[in-house]
Amino acid sequence: MDWVYLRSELQRIVVYVILGLAAKGGYHLLPGQSVVVMPSPPPVVMPVVPPPAPPAMPLPRVDPEGSVVRIPGCTATVIGPSPKPGYQFVLSAAHCTRPRQLLKVTHLRSGRVYDGFVYRHDSSRDLALIVLKTPDLLDYAAVALTPPAEGTRVWHRGHGVDRPGNREDGVVIRSGADGSFCRLQISVSSGDSGSGFFRSDTGELVATCYGTDGRWTVGPGVIAIRRFLQDAAG
Repeated sequence: MDWVYLRSELQRIVVYVILGLAAKGGYHLLPGQSVVVMPSPPPVVMPVVPPPAPPAMPLPRVDPEGSVVRIPGCTATVIGPSPKPGYQFVLSAAHCTRPRQLLKVTHLRSGRVYDGFVYRHDSSRDLALIVLKTPDLLDYAAVALTPPAEGTRVWHRGHGVDRPGNREDGVVIRSGADGSFCRLQISVSSGDSGSGFFRSDTGELVATCYGTDGRWTVGPGVIAIRRFLQDAAG
């Protein structure tokens, strides 16, 4: 109970009553007598304490090392950022998936398993876009804006049967700037299909793995990937 507030209110009421009776002749002041109005104490201002701020949610980072995931028999890459909370996009190869397929996606770094759905499937470009349902904020890779020049250093990390999860380094032989397959000098094996190839200097995704043509590693490059994503968005 606020005793200070009650005391000030009581003083105000008493003064009003005395002054009111004096005005009506019901109370007569003696000569030299006056009503002393006690000043009210200053109101007590309680400090406004703002509610505690909710804990800041960690933001996913552009990190190609942390973007690598595994799907049954192949590899894939988380690309981003997230379209909405709880969901992320994953890029892989069409020959590794089926249209509207439900599949399990394993994050290579943490080992956590998530549910995925093949949202877009393009056999002509050998690309598949998977919607990943996840409560976690996974790191993702950024797709390059332009094709890499010939001689650009690249690397990839896949789930190949020879050395699962290992990193391989190589170089771009043909960029695929005309929308055709990119050609790279880099080692891959069964299980690496669908994995991303990243620039060594910027970490940007410049191609995905289709396989080999007998001499070079090949796969859709930046132009094919960006056209595919534009089609999927439309």
